[in-house]
Order: sequence, then C-alpha cells, then structure tokens
Amino acid sequence: MTQAKDIPQKYTRFAFSFLPAERLLLAIVFAAEFIAIATAVALKRDVEWPPFLVGFSAAIGFVAIGAYIRDSKDADRFALALVSIGIFSGFMAASSVLIFALLPLPNPMIDDWLTRTEHMIGYDWRALVMALMDYPLAMQMLGLVYDSILPQMVITILLLAAVGRALLL
Repeated sequence: MTQAKDIPQKYTRFAFSFLPAERLLLAIVFAAEFIAIATAVALKRDVEWPPFLVGFSAAIGFVAIGAYIRDSKDADRFALALVSIGIFSGFMAASSVLIFALLPLPNPMIDDWLTRTEHMIGYDWRALVMALMDYPLAMQMLGLVYDSILPQMVITILLLAAVGRALLL
C-alpha cells in the first residue's frame, strides 16, 4: 500500500497551487452551486440539468488546468487567467440556476424609493422604453451592448491576468 510520504512532492503540490483569494472564491462558488442545486430541488423546479452540469464541469476543468499549469509549467499569468475564468464560469452557472429556481417572484421587484427618486429627477423608465420602440436600430444596438456583457467580463479577466493583476481579479 502506498503511503502519503511515498508520493513524490510534485504530485501532491498540485492540489494546493491556488492563491488564497482563489481558495476563498472557489469555496464561495462551491457553496453557491450547492445552494442553487438545493434550492431548485427543494422548490421542485424543472431545471435543464445537462447544460448546467456541462458548464460547471467546464468551470472545474478551467480551474484544474490552471492549477496544473501554475504548478508544472511556470506560466503564472496563463494559469491565473484559466483559474479566474473557471471561477467566473462556475459562479455564473450557479447564479443562473438559482435565479431561474427562484422565478417567478411572488412580489414584483419594484423599489418604491428608487421609483420616487427617478421621478424626482425626471426619469421615467416606461417612457424611455416606449420612446425607444420608435427606433428599432437603437433597440438592436442596446441589445448588442447587453449581450456583450459576458464576453466583456471574460476579456477583462484575460487582460488583467495578462498583465499580472491578480489582486484586481
């Protein structure tokens, strides 16, 4: 039987090659995943599990490959990018399941204080949306901006990792 002391250091070090902040974020991601799954199951929500599990598996894969690269390939910035993308992807997978498990909400999500404040400064969301309906090109452009949020986050992660800004990540 192989004892732990018989395993070469290069094989055991891999499991601990995360930065302290990465360990904390990974714990948060796993907790969020657990809460999302438990909430969906407890509320008996129909969840399309295969895409969710593929996304979460890919996130784990990014993290594992990043940890391996950090440990054995001496490419810290590339490893930082992979681990960060894995953490981001895992959290997004968990939050999407949780959001859909909790919808529809029993009460409308309208903040009375925010609505009053908007009206005090002359802002009316409904009026803005109705006015934009007359400009389909503007609506399409705003849709593209909205759809670009996740790719922008990934690009930001890659750029911060490329310049070695681990703390900002």
